[in-house]
Amino acid sequence: MSLRDRSGERGAAAIEFAIVIGLLLLLALGIIEYAFAIYTKIGVQEAAEDGILYLAQNPADTTGARDRIKEASTRVNLTDPEIVITCPTTSSVRVDIDHDHDFITGILAPLVGSDINLHTDLTSEIFSSDTCVADP
Repeated sequence: MSLRDRSGERGAAAIEFAIVIGLLLLLALGIIEYAFAIYTKIGVQEAAEDGILYLAQNPADTTGARDRIKEASTRVNLTDPEIVITCPTTSSVRVDIDHDHDFITGILAPLVGSDINLHTDLTSEIFSSDTCVADP
């Protein structure tokens, strides 16, 4: 084999390496994005659980429940419009949270859009003699 033939093989190996590294990097960034979205979803779920437990004991205190949800959401910065408190029946209370999760790297944005909507809703019976007061 001549020297000229080997230089062509080295060039082909470099191109193959660049393609494989690019695909592996894309895969790694996608895994990181997905993991962070799951981490955020768990934070939203835990905040909703904290809020619904508070509301089951204090159904008339929606302001306190909102504050409790915001304090519990250490992974996510939840805002008032993302938190909805309703009364499906006179003896139950419901918390709905809709949070738009923004991507860190933006690598998945072309595939699924600019953000992912993380939704959680929980319903509980009321454990006190108070009645439920929904959001205005």
